[in-house]
Amino acid sequence: MTPHAVADWTRVLDTISVAKDAAQQQEIRLREQAAVREALAADLQRAQQEIQTLETLLRDTQAQAEEAIRAVQARAEARIRDAEDYARAADLRAAAAEDWLRRIEQASRDLLPGDRRAAA
Repeated sequence: MTPHAVADWTRVLDTISVAKDAAQQQEIRLREQAAVREALAADLQRAQQEIQTLETLLRDTQAQAEEAIRAVQARAEARIRDAEDYARAADLRAAAAEDWLRRIEQASRDLLPGDRRAAA
């Protein structure tokens, strides 16, 4: 083999060696990227699960709050109805008492002798 052929083969071997080193470096970078991608995918999945859990918790909490509001409103409405019923009953008792007082007053006037009845 001629020295020129040896030099050519040496350059070919050097080129192959450089290409091999570059391929190894690229493989290392690709493995690192794949590991990062897997970690990010796992983080994303955990975040999505947490979001779903929180959304469920939010819906449950909203439902409980709405139920509590309905219960408070129902109790308030019942208390208002009771108060209105009590006020109506008090008005009826007051009207009945006034009627009785008028009757008592009239009866007492009717019991007065005639000359005192005119003065009353």
